[in-house]
Amino acid sequence: MEKVTVEKSLFDEKFRNTCTQMLNSAQKDVYIIAGELSSLKFYDMRTATEHAAKRGAKVHVYATEHTPEAFRNYAVSQGYELFIGKEGLETHYLMVDGENMVISKYKTVGETTVVGERDADVIQSNKKEAKKILKEFERLTSKKDTIKVTKFDKTIDPFYQFVSTQ
Repeated sequence: MEKVTVEKSLFDEKFRNTCTQMLNSAQKDVYIIAGELSSLKFYDMRTATEHAAKRGAKVHVYATEHTPEAFRNYAVSQGYELFIGKEGLETHYLMVDGENMVISKYKTVGETTVVGERDADVIQSNKKEAKKILKEFERLTSKKDTIKVTKFDKTIDPFYQFVSTQ
């Protein structure tokens, strides 16, 4: 097991590069445990996740109720298994194939991570640590106030809104 701290960078490019490399290696499963899925704002992160899914990796996501509807719709439209819950987290996780992970740490619950201020560690080939993350995912997704989102909400789509007002 090797643990490496990701160096901070102005636009989180080092963090994003680390995550995209890990996502590009995904073959079976991707687990994302996050706050509001704000990393999906970044084209490289979004594309790497899409490509992992297209290669056959199953993408499982837990995010908080503060996740914008547009990100929820995106996740559902891509076929990701999406759970929305009330519990916020100080630590966010990206885990690939049950052994490789990026851990973003010490985030104030309820606040969006400031770009360029992200603290993260990379851990490779550690199934024991991965089991802890999977257990956390299962705990969060099995809570009574967590819902599984399975439907796309077309009413927030700008084109739908335009057409429906005509």
